[in-house]
Amino acid sequence: MPAGSEHRPGRKPDAAPIAALEPRRAASRAPAPVGTNVVARIEGRRQGKTVLLSVYYDSMPAGPGASDGGVGVVAALEIARALKADPAPNNPIILLFN
Repeated sequence: MPAGSEHRPGRKPDAAPIAALEPRRAASRAPAPVGTNVVARIEGRRQGKTVLLSVYYDSMPAGPGASDGGVGVVAALEIARALKADPAPNNPIILLFN
């Protein structure tokens, strides 16, 4: 899926996207994107304040990411799964994987 595209599994073409991929740069002067952020939204029963759940998934050669960033990603995915299994939450929730 190209950067900036939207993923709409089981949704009508005119439905609001539930996830989007956004390119990210290592620094403001970086010539090209070095990774991709994933942004997903779970709609709430009412509009108003939105809850943001943000986790990172990158790592460095000196520190493997599976035990650091990976733990947060797994936790966020499990939270998203539980939220989608129940009735919609009161407020919208945005999940950011960066």
